[in-house]
Amino acid sequence: MLESNNQILKRIKFIRKSKRFSVHDCASILGISKEAYLNIENGTQPITLPELELLALYFCEAPSVIIFADQMPNKNLAFLDENLSLHYKRIREKMLRAQIIQAREKLALTLTDVQKATHISIETLTSYDEGTSLMPIDDLIKITCFLGIPSEALHEPLWTSQPDLESETAGDNWHPEYQSPDSLVQLDDQDAYIDILDAFGRIPKEDQAYIVKYLIEKLRAM
Repeated sequence: MLESNNQILKRIKFIRKSKRFSVHDCASILGISKEAYLNIENGTQPITLPELELLALYFCEAPSVIIFADQMPNKNLAFLDENLSLHYKRIREKMLRAQIIQAREKLALTLTDVQKATHISIETLTSYDEGTSLMPIDDLIKITCFLGIPSEALHEPLWTSQPDLESETAGDNWHPEYQSPDSLVQLDDQDAYIDILDAFGRIPKEDQAYIVKYLIEKLRAM
């Protein structure tokens, strides 16, 4: 079903902003002024089908994605939102750390063992473990190769399957001293956030990985 003109323009604006394309560049693609392009997005100047097709080509999207109501733009574009991408990076970093720590503990290896094999300093490895510094991809490759973590496990699209949060251990490690969700509602947002983080840090790394995977699914759906 064809979208209305307003919905088409909203789609164009959403994709342009999500992919960080400038108004100036889009105007150049169409051979019009910046002001004229803004008028198109605002609905005060009509857009032609050839112009729409040029924009779709520039956006690396099929024209049908913009024109038809039953074909949504790539849902992963949501991750390109400035605020959401920041959360995504933090969550993915945490998930990678949990994955590496879990693999290392399963092999009964210490950071010293990893240091000897990868020649990455203990201080640096410790900062990765504690999440106080980001892990460059070259160090990530060295560490995961040594631990035998397959490369496909690192960049598996997390949004291709629904995470299973019903693991046998998921419900057995919640300690009674943590506040219940009902009590958290009574706190201000910051207090609740701190309590949740504290509780999250106390559960096993395997369960943390499940939860983080679930959160990424939720972020994708926003």
